[in-house]
Amino acid sequence: PSYAAHPAFPGGGGVSANLGLIDMPKVEIFASKKPELIIVKGYHANFEGQYIVAGKLLELLAEMKVKKMIVTAGYGSKDKNICCAATSLELLSEMKEKYQVGTGYKGAFMGFSGLVFGLSKLEKIQSICLFAGTQPSQENLEDPDKEASEKIVEKLKELLDFQ
Repeated sequence: PSYAAHPAFPGGGGVSANLGLIDMPKVEIFASKKPELIIVKGYHANFEGQYIVAGKLLELLAEMKVKKMIVTAGYGSKDKNICCAATSLELLSEMKEKYQVGTGYKGAFMGFSGLVFGLSKLEKIQSICLFAGTQPSQENLEDPDKEASEKIVEKLKELLDFQ
């Protein structure tokens, strides 16, 4: 969802209500032993508390002995190319040489995912972000871009050696 919590902007910043029940912003963690994988899903919409939540998440991942993290994101572009950013030049070289993914996006990486990605260096977790070029649906700006999503999934399968 959009991280913009202003009523004039689309998205799901803050608490959502549906038929009288509320749903709080949350971060969910799913873990698997085989394959050894941790998936983190969610966001934290309170700007004041984002650093605290991101820091706690990264502390937990470090305790779980996570050495490498892959973050996925989108950026506004008519083409659906995949590009990357990384926390080290070595990771950028590996992405370019081994997986044919270069840099390409230049600009802000906002929201909770960007914060977790940036702060991962403090916990010495090597991190890569895969960016997919995407164009929002004019009918609903929060609808996922299927083509961009599929390209990210294909690249993740290659990086993680999954079928």
